[in-house]
Amino acid sequence: MRIVGIVDASCPGHGGDTAARLMGAAARAGACGGGAEASLWCMADGGPAPRRPWPAGRVVIAEGASAAAGASGHCPEAPLKALEALVREHRPDLLLFPADRAGRELAVRLSARAGIPCSLDVPDLAPDGDRLLLFREIYNGNLEAVFPCETPHILTLRLSGFEPAAPFADPEIVRVRAEAGGDAPCVCRNVLVEAVEPEKGLEDAGLVVVCGAGFASESAMEQANALAGALGGVVAGTRPVGIDGRVPPSRIVGISGTQIQPRLCLVLGASGARAFAVGIYGSACIVGVNTDAQAPLFKSCDAAAVCDAGEFARALTDIVSSKGKRGGADARDPRRMSQG
Repeated sequence: MRIVGIVDASCPGHGGDTAARLMGAAARAGACGGGAEASLWCMADGGPAPRRPWPAGRVVIAEGASAAAGASGHCPEAPLKALEALVREHRPDLLLFPADRAGRELAVRLSARAGIPCSLDVPDLAPDGDRLLLFREIYNGNLEAVFPCETPHILTLRLSGFEPAAPFADPEIVRVRAEAGGDAPCVCRNVLVEAVEPEKGLEDAGLVVVCGAGFASESAMEQANALAGALGGVVAGTRPVGIDGRVPPSRIVGISGTQIQPRLCLVLGASGARAFAVGIYGSACIVGVNTDAQAPLFKSCDAAAVCDAGEFARALTDIVSSKGKRGGADARDPRRMSQG
């Protein structure tokens, strides 16, 4: 396995300790599959040689490849061009960056350009026979997940969990001249943007249409949006619907999402598992729709309809729309809906 640690000599946080911990992580990763060939790539600005000692047996110094090498400000294009060339030439299996702002920026951009998968903010890794395992925090740090690392792969590492590698007495130093990238189109400067009023969340919604797994197809979501639009509400979903990408994470209702309290909550096609029911408990009025008369959802409802959720949504949308055309302002009032 070929493993490379990458630092930018122009970044204040990429000093000797950062390089040493990157190579310590490389040593840990190299323990799988019978060892590894590890090297350090240093993006330099072409000035005096970066400080020693070096924590790797082979060090490649790409002169003129530092992000500070541009004539006017921070220019990530310079190290990116050098990294692309080095990746094409050496074809490493793992590329390790520190998980700081500069490291993340370079890792993500290189991933997109080279077509190599990227995992960010990895706190630990461990060999498991011939494969490498990555540890990641999930659910806001409440759980830890373990993933097999396929190669080639780009990682940004939280280096505090890795022991620094010892310096080499006589490392091999290879100097290469980076291709000039031209910094005009890629210089990053501060930009003043106009603030926009944030979108109101589920907590502020007076009417919420919640889609469950039984009502989450593309056409079903279109019906849900049409119904919510007619009623002046918003669309949300259960956790499985959010995992499928039908609603954004901010619109997931339940114990692992948002706990809502609208005046009216319409639940379409959800079974009503307890973890979801917690999320709608604060609603003033809950109307549930499911084809299963024994669905747990109905235990939490003020009103229930045992029918197809799609037919229910279409019929209610037509009723509300027709009332709206006749000038019935109350058709969009959740309080009148809950009384009907």
